[in-house]
Amino acid sequence: MTFDSRRVQFLNCNDGDVVWSSDDDDDDDEAHANDLGDLVSDGVGSKSVLRSLSESKTTDWSTTIAAGSTDEVWLQQLDKCECVGFVASPDDDSLCYCGLEKRDHAVSLDEKDSKPQWNRNTNIRRSKTDAVGRIQFQDDALESWFFRLDFETKEEKLHYLLDNILHLSHYNLYIHFLDFQQGHDDLTDSQETQLQERLESGLKTLALRTKLFISSTGLKTGVSRHVHNVLKKLCSNPVFHAEVFRLACAPWGHLADSERSKFIGPASEQVQVIKPGPRDDDNVIGEELSPLFSHYLLFDDGVVSQTGTSSSIKHASSFRRRIKYTLDHLSEDAVSVYVLINGGSETLTHVYKAIRKGHPVIIIQRTGGYADKLARNYFLAQLSVQKFLDETGKIAVRSKLKPAKQLEDIEEEDEEKVRHILEHNNLTVFDPLHQTQGLDMVICQALLKGKQETQLNKLLESFQNKSSTKTAATTQISSVSSQQECFLGSESMQMDFLVEAMLNDSSDVVNVIFKGNLCLVKHFTLCRFCQLYNREQCLGSCLPLLRSANARNVETLGVKTAMFGPSDVRLVLRDLLGGSYPLTCKGKNCPCVLQEADVRSMKYYEPDMYRTCLPPIQELFLWALLTNHQKLAKVFWKHSQDKLASAVVAELLLTRLAGQESNTDRAFKLRENAKEFGDLAEEVLWVCYELDEGLTQKLLTQKSTWWGNKSVIELVYSFRSRSFVSKPACKSLLDKVWRGNLQSDRFLLVVPVILSMVPAIFLVPFLRVNSLEPRGISVPDNRQGKCCQGIRDFYSAPVVKYQLNVVAFLMLLLLFSYVLLVDLRPEFTVCQGVLCGWVFLYTVEEVRQFLTGREQDLKGRWHLYWKEGWNRLDVCTILIFILGMVLVVIPDPHSHRGGRIILSIDFVLFCMRLLQAFAVGADIGPMFTMILKMIRDTVTFVIILMVFILSYAVASEAILFPRSRPDIRMLYYVPRKAYWQIYGDFFLDEIEGSDSASCTNDVRLYGNQTMDRCPSTEGQYIVPILLGGYTIITNVLLLNLLIAKFNDTYANVQGEAKIHWAWYRYQIIYEYAQRPCLPPPLNAIECVLSLLRHLFKMVRRVVCCYCCPRCKTSTGGILTQPVQAEKIGPTSIQIHWRHPEDKVATRYRILCYRIVDTVQGIPNIDQPDLALTLYSDVCTVRNLQPHTTYRFKVSYETTSTWEDWAEADFRTEPKESDLASCHEKDCVEQLEGRQLKDDVTTQLEDISKSVNTNKQQVSQSLQQVTGHITQLKDKVKELHESTTCIMTAETENIAQLARQQADSTVTMATEMASLKQSEAAMLAEIRSLKKELSEMKERSAMRSEDLHALMTQQTSMMQQVLQAVGSSRQPVT
Repeated sequence: MTFDSRRVQFLNCNDGDVVWSSDDDDDDDEAHANDLGDLVSDGVGSKSVLRSLSESKTTDWSTTIAAGSTDEVWLQQLDKCECVGFVASPDDDSLCYCGLEKRDHAVSLDEKDSKPQWNRNTNIRRSKTDAVGRIQFQDDALESWFFRLDFETKEEKLHYLLDNILHLSHYNLYIHFLDFQQGHDDLTDSQETQLQERLESGLKTLALRTKLFISSTGLKTGVSRHVHNVLKKLCSNPVFHAEVFRLACAPWGHLADSERSKFIGPASEQVQVIKPGPRDDDNVIGEELSPLFSHYLLFDDGVVSQTGTSSSIKHASSFRRRIKYTLDHLSEDAVSVYVLINGGSETLTHVYKAIRKGHPVIIIQRTGGYADKLARNYFLAQLSVQKFLDETGKIAVRSKLKPAKQLEDIEEEDEEKVRHILEHNNLTVFDPLHQTQGLDMVICQALLKGKQETQLNKLLESFQNKSSTKTAATTQISSVSSQQECFLGSESMQMDFLVEAMLNDSSDVVNVIFKGNLCLVKHFTLCRFCQLYNREQCLGSCLPLLRSANARNVETLGVKTAMFGPSDVRLVLRDLLGGSYPLTCKGKNCPCVLQEADVRSMKYYEPDMYRTCLPPIQELFLWALLTNHQKLAKVFWKHSQDKLASAVVAELLLTRLAGQESNTDRAFKLRENAKEFGDLAEEVLWVCYELDEGLTQKLLTQKSTWWGNKSVIELVYSFRSRSFVSKPACKSLLDKVWRGNLQSDRFLLVVPVILSMVPAIFLVPFLRVNSLEPRGISVPDNRQGKCCQGIRDFYSAPVVKYQLNVVAFLMLLLLFSYVLLVDLRPEFTVCQGVLCGWVFLYTVEEVRQFLTGREQDLKGRWHLYWKEGWNRLDVCTILIFILGMVLVVIPDPHSHRGGRIILSIDFVLFCMRLLQAFAVGADIGPMFTMILKMIRDTVTFVIILMVFILSYAVASEAILFPRSRPDIRMLYYVPRKAYWQIYGDFFLDEIEGSDSASCTNDVRLYGNQTMDRCPSTEGQYIVPILLGGYTIITNVLLLNLLIAKFNDTYANVQGEAKIHWAWYRYQIIYEYAQRPCLPPPLNAIECVLSLLRHLFKMVRRVVCCYCCPRCKTSTGGILTQPVQAEKIGPTSIQIHWRHPEDKVATRYRILCYRIVDTVQGIPNIDQPDLALTLYSDVCTVRNLQPHTTYRFKVSYETTSTWEDWAEADFRTEPKESDLASCHEKDCVEQLEGRQLKDDVTTQLEDISKSVNTNKQQVSQSLQQVTGHITQLKDKVKELHESTTCIMTAETENIAQLARQQADSTVTMATEMASLKQSEAAMLAEIRSLKKELSEMKERSAMRSEDLHALMTQQTSMMQQVLQAVGSSRQPVT
């Protein structure tokens, strides 16, 4: 046997020492921590225990102890308990209170004491154990070890025994069965079988995928029979028997005399060897003890009793707590789970301490005892939601169980403990009769419920990644087929566990599950979708939005359900994203719209028809975003299909959701999460751009099937993400799009005459270009063709379209200005007709932009069109132009003047449209943003300014000109003067009335405006004072405040000048990439050609399919009549019968071959990749290898053979989209690696900083210590000198005191002699006084006798006198 290199030493405990505690064993775990300290020396001496860690990691639980080894010597340290004083029991005189006979005791206390009393502290003592050894079962290569221990064995000894001898440190899952018997269970035979089946399936799975440790009482009677029967079935498998450590903590006193005698060996042998028989025999080692455990710890409390007493149950509970505490400190990374079966009042202490330490506890219902009591009260408890402040100081919500006021079947002394147990989330009730999952799933659910994510993550990783030491023989444990072998049971159970993990916000657990082989497409049904969206405490900010959407769906769709469905979620997304809604699911005909009948049927089964219209991972991603589970959203984002597009959508969705949130803390958190996704998208884009620019551009322009077949660049345009567009990758793409297929600037010299009409300000540095694609833009392919192709590429380039449109618009403005200045007559002229036609074609272009929007319905297209400010300006200018032209042609002078004014204002609006052309410049674009922001600032300023203008205007006018006549013109003239006084025109002549000749007070003169009215006398003095204050406030304060606001706006915009310029430039490129080649009015030619093209297609679709035999038999070039094949995806093909009547055969066969990439392209005919025999009309082949050619052969069955029918080749999608997706995935992985590297670097830097800081602190402390030592040395010298002086002085004082003491001694001796003489004289005097006293006593005695005689004489005389007196009073006869 190998040993560990650590030195292990213990206290030497003599045989006769009494070391015992009281009967109260309710020791706390914190008290045990003091005992588990340093290991100290024993009687054997300081011997090194050498053990190699590498050799100690054995593949089984077998233990070997060599004779004479240190381990064997250490085993002598183990103690047992025995009763040394016999006290007869009142029930049986032949037995002691401990249960043993008189001959088993060293002393009989009945002979010494008439009334002996049995006390545990005095009658029971510790001694060296006599039962340590191994059990060699017949036909079993693995031996079981047994140890008789004191039930109060110290934790350090248990630690050494479990770690260094039994090697339990490498086990990662501890399952403790709390199977203490307390009462009887009510299980029938069938229920007991179901319980044991659930335990068996769970332990089987756990043994296969973890390093399992099981502890129990080790008995086979009572409730422990369940564990015994389960192990009996599992131990028949040699792998389970060898790899699972099974520890039995059985009471020594519960064994019979014959059983105990088997384990007790002679004193000469240190380690006993027992060979009882085969392990399969249940009674091989006794009627109570189960032979199926690998190790037996037989704890001894000195009492022998076949029936468990209260003290024995208490001692068993105490010993199990010590074992549990030792195991917790033995391997801190291991997962500990407690399973309660039956149990009594003492079991509550185990449960309470386990829950308090965060260990999950599983209660097996219907097993009797406190297990059923806790289960009943658990279901009676109510779930309450409490608010609390988290670590950041923000308000958070947590759920907590609130027990009922009156607990059922709970004793008063246990009521408080039960309430504490029920309030924790680590309690899980398992009903084996109604729950189909095994113990493994219940353990995972218990860890998940208790928020033990770290331990659950370790456990799931051990589930998924099988240990390398487990060989192929481990497959013998499970009889489940390979299709059903999942690391969490069946795939359906995995899906249920995934949903529960999501609802508990366990991102690490979800990430581990996603690493497995879970098929979301198969198992994510509408039932689980509704389960996610109908847990209200997990919805957060989304709950009020879902309620509102559900109420509106009841009105619009006519669907009324009691739960939130996909249609409600889609409506919430439309409300949040508006016209930028990127999903294709909408409307009443969507397959995911739930009816009430569907909801009822989903409770019982989940057919394939009940599925959402979006991919499952996308549904989970949207749920995580709407419910603000940021960590889960990032996990789902990593597994998403289009990561870059998904990050862009997530940023917008979280931002819009923050705008709907009323809680400030939640809104702030949502904005932080949105910024995190925005930064994530930009980082992914930057990494992709660094690796490959071409693939990054294809990644930005390829369509995303997740988000409405829109590319990333289109989503960015819809979401108005300005910072994303300003990145170098987007700028490089827009450069290509802007220039199109033009290779150089020489193509722009073809139209020098046209461009000469443009002012020099429009000659901005135009960049490269892109080709036109409907409803989006794409990267140009830079193809080289003939002259016609070059001309088409030239006019389809956005840069050329832009210049031609600018020139055409300038010509329109010139024509418009000529008509306004020269040719605006009441009669309709030619110039007016040309202008109206030009504006009409301009209107046609706007209508085309509206109709070719990216939305499906007209309402969505109009919302998207109207959202653009330039489009609103275009609509306003067109409507005002129509109104003005209508007024002009009306033969009425007033209408003509009104039309001229309206057209003049409309001309100003037309000129404003030129500002968009300026936005393409790097300098002018940010200025346009500044103008817009400053206009908003000015509007706010004008609102404040109007308060001062109106107040001053009314006050000054009332003081200057009282009792004015009412006139509508006062609304214009009263505020006019106050407004222009802001800019310096003070009207002092009117206010002060300096020219009295030009004004009058006559009502008739100033009433008809012949002369101005003179101001009042008091107004000439008061109003100038008001004017001074008004000027200071408006001209000095408010205007400077507005200027400061403008400076702040300018600084902010200038700091983001590149972002604003890139955004406006992108808007222009995006718009002109979709415009026709020719500008208005030349677009009339393209409109006519487009109309003819559509008419030709309609005629061909209606007529040609019925008259043309080529079209009638065409099948897309893949397969011939009557079988037709169609592409339904990038890597999918669908084969079906063209007409049902063509299906003459009962069944047909499809063979699919993958063509080898050779010159001949010959497939491997002998080994087809796919062979299908079908009876249906339609066959769909999916998930073919991308950019690969396949050959399909279709045959039909005749009487005895298969006849070939059709053969054709089919090639999947090109490489570009797949390469771009792979490139995106690689970039995300590289980004994660960079982030991990940065985190490690940051941690190392922090560690180095802390190390340097510690070094400096240590050096400083050393310097301080050195200084203190020097000071102490000086003080010691001073103390030594002072001590010497003091000692000298004290010596002299002591000598002087000695002399004085001698003199005083002589004086005292003299005085003592004189005192002795005086004492003798006093004694003589005392003797004489004693004589005199005796004489006085004699004289007093004589006197007392005389006095007595005298008193007698007087008494007789008195009697005589009384007699004489009496006789004298008698009457005379």
